[in-house]
Amino acid sequence: MMIVSPAELSSSEAELRSFISVAIPTFRRPFGLQRAIESVLQQDFSDWEMVISDDEGLVGESCRLLSEYVSTEPRIRVVENRRGRGQVENTNNAMLACRGPWIKLLHDDDWLAPGALTSFARLALAYPAAAVITSTSHLVQDKGIKYRQGGEIVKAGCLMRNYKSISWGVDQLFFIDLACHGDMVAIDDGLIFYDMTNHLCITADGSFTHIDQETVDLKRLTWSLLEDKGELPDPETVVRALRVARLRGRIGRQPLGATIRDAIQILRPSVLMALNKIIRARARAPGAI
Repeated sequence: MMIVSPAELSSSEAELRSFISVAIPTFRRPFGLQRAIESVLQQDFSDWEMVISDDEGLVGESCRLLSEYVSTEPRIRVVENRRGRGQVENTNNAMLACRGPWIKLLHDDDWLAPGALTSFARLALAYPAAAVITSTSHLVQDKGIKYRQGGEIVKAGCLMRNYKSISWGVDQLFFIDLACHGDMVAIDDGLIFYDMTNHLCITADGSFTHIDQETVDLKRLTWSLLEDKGELPDPETVVRALRVARLRGRIGRQPLGATIRDAIQILRPSVLMALNKIIRARARAPGAI
């Protein structure tokens, strides 16, 4: 298998532009990676290319797996990540090598539903001013499948950025940046399977304290970008409300004192108001249950 850097692409190769570039950043997850690749190969939409940036390099089981795909499918390319290790730079490395006007970011533990790329392409053509097209996602959990909002496809040209202490929230930060470049189109259909089962990932490694602090940082950043804040709750209130909303999943998994502190947040009038807003927003969201 030949691995190339984005700068090594020839001008003739650059002219071969597929409509959608599926960018897959991966690291030591061969089973999930194979599942993600197969979900693209099984799409009924054929005008795509796949760019995979493997942060592990020319070693390991993923490299052997990718060699087999590259040898049989010319639309699949593997690029070497020379930008620095980590989720942000590995993702940016994949996107920089994409040739299409639209990029579907697909994490190596998620996969596409049948017909997903056809739906994305149809909306991309119908709304040329859009910068983001999003759909509902099938949320795969150990106890079953639920629905949530997600499954974005983005217009090429915007990269992820590192911001202070934010590590797992880089996706949300990325879509905040994208919102400054155009409209968002939402598809009320489950086009992505989003794997939330118990497996190694950034959020699984982080403590609840770390997750809450990152949430505060992310909400503060979002807050600073809003021109019309209206009656929106401040970032600290939103995080207090989220800690109450997440309490059921944290019982028995965090110290008792932290659980009590989270529970009594509901006594704050501002938190109750924020919770009502969160509940109403989820009820209006596509595919919410």
